[in-house]
Amino acid sequence: MKLLKLLDGVDFMPALSEYSDISNTVFNILDKKGYQIWYDKRLKMYCAERNGWDFMADSPVRFTRFS
Repeated sequence: MKLLKLLDGVDFMPALSEYSDISNTVFNILDKKGYQIWYDKRLKMYCAERNGWDFMADSPVRFTRFS
C-alpha cells in the first residue's frame, strides 16, 4: 500500500475499506505475517493458519480483525 499525501503534505494510509477490491491486499498482509491461506470450496470459507491456530471467514476482509 502506498502512503498518500494530503493537500497540506501530511502522509496518511487509507483504510482498507476505502479500496473497492482489497482481497489481494489482505492475502498479501497475511502471507507476510506467516499465515497459510486457502479457500475451502465445500464450506465456502476462507481459511488461515499460523502457529497451530486456525481461522475461518466468509470473506477475506474478516481476517483483518486478527491480522
